[in-house]
Amino acid sequence: MRRSDQRRDAVFALYQHEITGRPLEELLTGAKPFTRELAQGTDQGREELDDAIRRHAKGWELERIAPLTGAEVADVGAGTGRISRLLAGRAKRLVLVERAPAMLAIARRKLDALGVTAEFHEADARQLPLDDACVDVAIAGWVFGHFRHWMPEGWRTEVRRAADEMWRVVRPGGHVIVIETLGT
Repeated sequence: MRRSDQRRDAVFALYQHEITGRPLEELLTGAKPFTRELAQGTDQGREELDDAIRRHAKGWELERIAPLTGAEVADVGAGTGRISRLLAGRAKRLVLVERAPAMLAIARRKLDALGVTAEFHEADARQLPLDDACVDVAIAGWVFGHFRHWMPEGWRTEVRRAADEMWRVVRPGGHVIVIETLGT
């Protein structure tokens, strides 16, 4: 089995683990060693990243950029709801927009487990299903870096379209926040 196939199997096992809650070990039964190590390492890495973000969020540097406590916030490209989970208890209203139904299902499950009420929309960041000027803050965390891979020919134009959509849904005087790392 090629490494690319093993990577695909590892990602599939991780999504199944997130969506169904089945133990990762069970999902990796019979997997090649590389697939097993990749999936387990990625899962551990996700937990470590979440912990690091939570620790950093205690100082809540984003609050210096935009007032988030009591705000109505759109989490654009919400993924598994990492940003929304950090905003739980701070934001007055959370609206998650994610194009991948499996990711949105994970976000819903994780926020439900925290007792957080939120709105969920399965949609593309370039066509937000939200009214004009309906939120105080729009945040896209680790989203736009993926556009290079999803749309290699016109990714810059598509990022601009998504950013324009974020500005469209933010009220006058509101804020758009984009969080990216150099590796995405």
